Amino acid sequence: MTAAVLNFNRFPKLMVAMSRSLLALAVDQYFDDYMIVDLRAAGCSGQDSLSFLHSMAGRPFDSEKHQSMAPVNTGLGVHIDVSAVHDDGVLIVSSKWHRCLSVLTMLREAARANFLPPGAASTIHGKLGFILSTAYGRVGKAAAQPLVQRMWHDTDYAFTSQMRHMLEFFEALLPDLPALTIRVGSSQGDEPPIVVYTDASFRATAADGTRQPVAELGYHVVVPRSDGPPTLLYHSHRLEQDALAAFSSTAATLIMQCEIAAATWVYYSAPHIFRSRRVIHFIDNTGALSALLHGYARKLDCARMVNSFHLLAAALRLRVYFEWVPSLANVADLPSRASEPGSMYVYHKLFPDAVLGPSFLPPLDAWLPGGASSLRSVMSAYGSWVASSQLP
Repeated sequence: MTAAVLNFNRFPKLMVAMSRSLLALAVDQYFDDYMIVDLRAAGCSGQDSLSFLHSMAGRPFDSEKHQSMAPVNTGLGVHIDVSAVHDDGVLIVSSKWHRCLSVLTMLREAARANFLPPGAASTIHGKLGFILSTAYGRVGKAAAQPLVQRMWHDTDYAFTSQMRHMLEFFEALLPDLPALTIRVGSSQGDEPPIVVYTDASFRATAADGTRQPVAELGYHVVVPRSDGPPTLLYHSHRLEQDALAAFSSTAATLIMQCEIAAATWVYYSAPHIFRSRRVIHFIDNTGALSALLHGYARKLDCARMVNSFHLLAAALRLRVYFEWVPSLANVADLPSRASEPGSMYVYHKLFPDAVLGPSFLPPLDAWLPGGASSLRSVMSAYGSWVASSQLP
């Protein structure tokens, strides 16, 4: 217990314990910063009580650092808004713009100089980690992969094409970074969650033994209704060789990429259904599940697809709970094999009320560095499709 950090935290931790036990005060600390949450009717009594305890202990507060109680305040470098807790049951946390601008400035300077050493990459990665911790979902986390590569593996310190795509992504994201919304209290007023199953099938070779990769995506969606049985939606989508060429050409199998594409495709296809809803999403591929859950993937093509998903999830304010399901229990397996004889016959026999849902998949080359499209063009194409489909 002689480490400086532990010793530095001992006294404020003692004051927090005393305040909670003796004063029933909702308070916590991070080093020497205290955070207090209180009822409006209590006024500043909580702050006054904590200040009195400090004075009794011979460690009075620095008055210059004091912030009055308010519905919106700045704490630990972020904006904290509790004004909607009572009516809407949400607390909103957002990052200061100057922090975002600082990261963009460092990346722009590195791009101009065509030079980013590991130390600078580590600094930017740390700043980004703090900023993105106050963003909705895990949006942007996977985009920082080139920084991790530079920190631990690269021997050439040039600003690579992957980094330029990363900069492009953060130029689009950080100026409009979606705030983190934390739900407070019961969610009994929520609609029941939508249940989603996605799957993909992949064949690397044709019947004659030549390499002709073909993949099919499938989804099965259960949308609860208050006035009757749930609505069942399904769709299948075939990826031909020219589309699959956007993925890694050196991989023996592209099943993980296809599984992530399927899981992303369902949300792009039906934004009007998923907006502001809770979702339970079942996937039978553990690699794709981990990437979507953590917002990160080591493979660059997978990472960019994961970024796309979390960007869309933030825009739609989705709350997705991912869960693994055994392949034999994944009902989306049948639509993902729609070209195989009997698959859809079995599916419709199991789900006679299922109806064909919408389908939209961004061009796969948009997810790769050097591809024909950028993230902005993907979102533009997506917006055009939504407009032409006249979705609410």
